[in-house]
Amino acid sequence: MKKLLVVLIIALVSATSVFSVDEATKRAVEEKIGFGRINWELGVVIATGYGAYDLNDKNIGRGRLMALRAAEIDAKRNLLETIEGVRIDSATIVKNFQTESDVIYSRMSGFIRGARRHGEERYNSDGTVEVDVAVPLFGESGLLGILAPAIGFGDNAVPNVGSPVYSGLVVIIEDENVRPMMAPKIVAEDGTEIYSASFVNKDFAVKMGIVGYAIDLGKAKVNDRVTDNPLIVTAKKIDGDNVVISNQDAAKITSVKDQLTFIQQCRVILVLK
Repeated sequence: MKKLLVVLIIALVSATSVFSVDEATKRAVEEKIGFGRINWELGVVIATGYGAYDLNDKNIGRGRLMALRAAEIDAKRNLLETIEGVRIDSATIVKNFQTESDVIYSRMSGFIRGARRHGEERYNSDGTVEVDVAVPLFGESGLLGILAPAIGFGDNAVPNVGSPVYSGLVVIIEDENVRPMMAPKIVAEDGTEIYSASFVNKDFAVKMGIVGYAIDLGKAKVNDRVTDNPLIVTAKKIDGDNVVISNQDAAKITSVKDQLTFIQQCRVILVLK
């Protein structure tokens, strides 16, 4: 049921610009939390807010403007609720980091205030208006940049390799119960850790995320993230944070690790089928 808010706004709400995403992508790895959603494939968190105005108001333009401002405030409140539910790993969500770190808590307030309008407002026949606002998960102004001090990145330089054996890694996961998260791990069946936040270059991780997500293998294969020659493997199972691959597939990576750059550059995509 839609929440209807009738709010008298005294202070002006600062104008917000439109957050641009790839609207051509029709299907994506998306997760709903409250009145918001996390689009893991596009790397964006979107939330909806609602406002209401009096259809009988003689100054309908003023009423709509007031309702629009109320909807923006509601959307940003809902955005915070959604962001707090973003999973870092199987045991940690963003809200946990906010509770434990005053710095993260403080930076999060500014992050929410800076949320941008996503798409156009929608005026309904019942006198309500809907507004979407959005923030990026990654990039210079993204959520991961705020959380980085608590993630535990390694200090890993990108090796100087002329022609890497593989340009990236695509892991196919055929488990309907898998849950996207910001910092999963890839491990071999024998427990050897193959890939995690501690393996990557922090700058690359903040810019593009530790992993990317997709639901279409064909698109994943040609995604710029993994470029033109990715190693493609199928996960054996999911175990908490761990995406478990076979020992044989793990050996394809570990045996040539000195001839790879994709690990430090976060050129990994998880395909959820």
